[in-house]
Amino acid sequence: MSSSTCGGRNELCHGRGPAWPDDTASTAIIGQLQADKAKELWQADGTAVSGDVDYRHVYINMSNYQVSGSKWTRAGVTCAPAMGFSFAAGTTDGPGAFDFTQGDVNGSSPFWRIVRDFISPPSPEQQACHAPKPILLNTGYIKLPYPWQPAITEMSVLRLGNI
Repeated sequence: MSSSTCGGRNELCHGRGPAWPDDTASTAIIGQLQADKAKELWQADGTAVSGDVDYRHVYINMSNYQVSGSKWTRAGVTCAPAMGFSFAAGTTDGPGAFDFTQGDVNGSSPFWRIVRDFISPPSPEQQACHAPKPILLNTGYIKLPYPWQPAITEMSVLRLGNI
């Protein structure tokens, strides 16, 4: 599947849970299944948890974070947040609108590029940093009436004994 369209339109795409079209009932069923499994695991024989409990918490400015290269990622520096054209296509939890599709790496709609540039035009550096994602909303630089998207995010690590 190369895009999020259903029958050529993203507005027709909706996730389907076990009680579809009743999303509330689907949520209740899925929640109950998770609770039942958690209870089953809690009551099952297994290795007792022992040892220290430890916790670390930090705030990280993700708009200028040095990333080391590894077999999973390339080395580089992150940049201020921005939302791409694919974001506007929505997800299976809720469709987008208009002519957006997931997987759009061209930002091919001239109309939406004009709207973007009117709100907050991304710089060439910002566009290069987010490539290949074309920027629809340059949210990291929009501050009125308040910041549209945080650059500083929390990160936590929890250790539970011998787990």
